[in-house]
Amino acid sequence: NGLNHPSTVATMLNLSLFLKEKGEMIAARQQLQIVLSIQNDMYGENDNSTLKTRELIAQIYIELKMYDSSINILKEVLASKVVTYGKLHHETINVLETMGEVYIHEKKWIEAKSIYTKAMYAREVQAGKNDPLTLNCYNCMGKICEKLEEWEQSSLMYRNLLGGTIECMGGHHFGAYRTRDKILHLKLKVNPKVSKENITIEGRQLYENAKKHLSVRDI
Repeated sequence: NGLNHPSTVATMLNLSLFLKEKGEMIAARQQLQIVLSIQNDMYGENDNSTLKTRELIAQIYIELKMYDSSINILKEVLASKVVTYGKLHHETINVLETMGEVYIHEKKWIEAKSIYTKAMYAREVQAGKNDPLTLNCYNCMGKICEKLEEWEQSSLMYRNLLGGTIECMGGHHFGAYRTRDKILHLKLKVNPKVSKENITIEGRQLYENAKKHLSVRDI
């Protein structure tokens, strides 16, 4: 069939994934670079299959802790997907979230916040505030804002997460308890003079309100 045949490309791509799963990242990257070159010739740079291969190469760079190389590829992929699909398409949002994860790995919290703010907004518009992927954005934003010592913003994100978790998974899901504890911890950050007794009482009320499906986002 020759190299420039879809079945050959598919076989080479599967080999790359196999090498990646085995942890042979350098070999996987080299194989993917060959696949990418063929796909560029066959389909063009902006074809979805070509972009997917570039994303795989970016993921390998993440595994290799070559974060700058990963970000450079992801920025180019993002630009292509915005043009092809628009800013609110799940393909575009997935790339944003991968970029956010890279910045978190690098502890670049300001950059991570900027990226996840865009991803969060897009998830809310596309899937709603209680969708699991949106809730994941709230969780990531809560952590990022904690690192930036933006306690009130972090608390807001965790309140969003708590409301969605209870709505989707029920009041007794372990995630609801865990998120409530994070909100209470942040209360002490905002006001260290608050007594632990008052925090405990407030926590119980917060949880009861959430369980009754009241708006914990505005508490």
